Amino acid sequence: MGFEPATRDLRERENSVVKVDWDGFRKFVYSNYMEKTARDYWRCARRYGHLLFKGDLSPLKTFSNYKRSHVLKALATLSKFLGLYREFRELREAYGIKWSKGTSDQIVIKRLLRADNERDLLDRIRRVKKEIPQISSFVDLIATTGLRLVEALNAYNLIISLAKEGKLRDYYEDSILKHYGYPEIFIRKTKKVFISIVPDSVIEGVSRAERLTYDMIKKRMQRRRIELRFSDLREYWASKMVKYLKQPEIDFLMGHISANVFMANYFNPVWIKDLKDRTLKGEKEILKEINQ
Repeated sequence: MGFEPATRDLRERENSVVKVDWDGFRKFVYSNYMEKTARDYWRCARRYGHLLFKGDLSPLKTFSNYKRSHVLKALATLSKFLGLYREFRELREAYGIKWSKGTSDQIVIKRLLRADNERDLLDRIRRVKKEIPQISSFVDLIATTGLRLVEALNAYNLIISLAKEGKLRDYYEDSILKHYGYPEIFIRKTKKVFISIVPDSVIEGVSRAERLTYDMIKKRMQRRRIELRFSDLREYWASKMVKYLKQPEIDFLMGHISANVFMANYFNPVWIKDLKDRTLKGEKEILKEINQ
C-alpha cells in the first residue's frame, strides 16, 4: 500500500532510542506562535504525539471536527520540529483525514443555522456586557473589528498601554487602528491583519479600561456560566458587513488576504475614505444592537 514507507519509517523511529526533545519543542512553539496557540500545540503534542510515532491516526476519526483539527495542527507542528513532516503528510492522506471542518455544504448549513440563532447570540453578548462589565469594552472592540480573539486581545491591551503613555495616535488615528505599525504583534506567518476601522466611542471605552488576559476573560465567564465563543462575534461582524462592504474588503479587514493581493487587485485612490465611511456605518448598527 502507498502509505507503508511512511508508516514503517515512523514505527522504526518509535522503536529506536531516539527521544523527543520536549524542552526544545516547547521553545520552538513559543518562539514561532502566539502564546495561546503555542500552549495548545504543546499540550496536544504531548498528549497525542504517540499517534505520530506509532503511525496510527485512526483514533482521530473518533474525535469531533474541532478536536481533530487541533490535534492535527499540533502533530503537524511536532513533525516539522522533528523533520518528519513528509511522513506525517503521507500518513494523514493514507488515513483519509482532512484538514477541512466539513464539506462545503455542511459549512454553509452551519452558517445558516447560526444566522437563525442571531437573537440568541445577541442575548448572550448583552448578558456578558451586563454581568461582566470589566470586559464590556473588549466585547465592543471584537464585535466592531471582526478580529480573531488573540488579535483583538493584543489590540485591546496595546490601546490601553499607549493611551496611558499619551501615544495612542501612533496606533489609532482618524478611525483606523494601524496594526501594520506593530508587525511583531499583528503580521504573523499564517495570519495577518493590517488595519481595523473602529468608531471613536469604542476606542475611548477601551482606553479607560484595565488590561486583560485570555485566562481572566475565560474565568469570569465560567464563573457566571456564560458560553460565548468569540469566533461567533467575528462571524457576526462579517454577516453585518455584507450590507456595506464587498467581499474582498471584508476579507482584507478580517485578515483573510494579504495587503499585496488587495492592493494589486482591489485598491483605488478613493478607497480608504469610502471604505471607512461604509464600515463605520455598519459598525454603528452593530453597537446599537449589542447595547440594547
